[in-house]
Amino acid sequence: MTDFADLDRVMSDVRRALGGESLKQGLEVACKPVVDSARRNAPVDSGALRNSIQMLTFSEGTSASAIVEVSDSGQGGAHRNAVFAEFGTSKQHATPFMRPALYKNKSAIVQKMGEHIANQLK
Repeated sequence: MTDFADLDRVMSDVRRALGGESLKQGLEVACKPVVDSARRNAPVDSGALRNSIQMLTFSEGTSASAIVEVSDSGQGGAHRNAVFAEFGTSKQHATPFMRPALYKNKSAIVQKMGEHIANQLK
């Protein structure tokens, strides 16, 4: 870099590479194993619970976020059963599937996001 114009161009590239939409794309790849693991480990009765596990991603400005959740059917079906399965009740033992999916994959998420950011800065 020879002057402030060069620095401004480099910083513009960094902002674009690390902008919300780019981070959102990275999160979609990095968090997919959490969705897959939660689906694999979800208790299966009718399959509704397993099939309702989804990932939502959002971006705004220079930030992004991802949420892995059990979608609400609006009738208290899979969403309600997910809470009972994950945490148990006085009559049902807990069968955690969401938390273990996150804990198992948290290092991989950080690694994949690091790789995504590094690739965006090339």
